[in-house]
Amino acid sequence: MNVVRPKLKIRTPHGTVGLRPAVGGPAEEAFLYLLFASNRAVEMALMPISANDREFLLQVQFRSMNETYRQNFPAARSDIVELDRWAIGRIVSEVQADCVYFIDFALLPQAQGLGIGTTVLAAALEEPRRLGLPARLRSFHHHRAAQRLYRNLGFRMVAEEPPQILLEWRARR
Repeated sequence: MNVVRPKLKIRTPHGTVGLRPAVGGPAEEAFLYLLFASNRAVEMALMPISANDREFLLQVQFRSMNETYRQNFPAARSDIVELDRWAIGRIVSEVQADCVYFIDFALLPQAQGLGIGTTVLAAALEEPRRLGLPARLRSFHHHRAAQRLYRNLGFRMVAEEPPQILLEWRARR
């Protein structure tokens, strides 16, 4: 299957949003951990554990998530979302036989609610449109803002898999 990385350089009121392939290395790993931890800050703050234990738990969860992605999605690609060439998020996807599966999409909290997520996902949906495939992703039930974004882009719930829901997008004919 012909897999093409989405090209993205779009001017927005907040700056130019772009994607670049993740390259790895210590600096990028540190950013990805910051991204992961910052998106779990609210739920982690509710846990009655020490700051050291919270940090340990976040590190374990981060490593586990990345290992799960590597094992379950061996052909996945990871792109860094940038705003004016500053890393603000990531999108991980895999072209599968029956769909383009969005494994992970996250933005730093300060980049959320600005329309950047809509810009990035709308551009990323060009790939399944071009390939004639649906797009799928999972979202936790409690991520209402993310679900609103997905619905606004045309995703529909196709299954409940507690604590997540499976959403699917199909190009309009």
